[in-house]
Amino acid sequence: VETLRQACATADDLARIEQVLGSVDNLVVKGSQGQPVSHPMLSEARACRQQIATLLARLALDVPAEGVAPAVRGPRSVQARRAANARWQGRGH
Repeated sequence: VETLRQACATADDLARIEQVLGSVDNLVVKGSQGQPVSHPMLSEARACRQQIATLLARLALDVPAEGVAPAVRGPRSVQARRAANARWQGRGH
């Protein structure tokens, strides 16, 4: 139960990070010496996704069949993911 609670808390963190990333115009920012670098929240999002995967792997859950959306993803998460994919593919703003 504690592992699942941690996975849920991390998923909540990821949702907040994705919300921040969804509100920025550029995912490239200036680094400490003025060089272009990835937005720092991108690495935080990757870390959250990895942590969620690690925690869920500990639960040894069955993987859903191809094309079946996992029950843990809510409509807001799906909407945020679609928006992010649209931005990455150049269809955003």
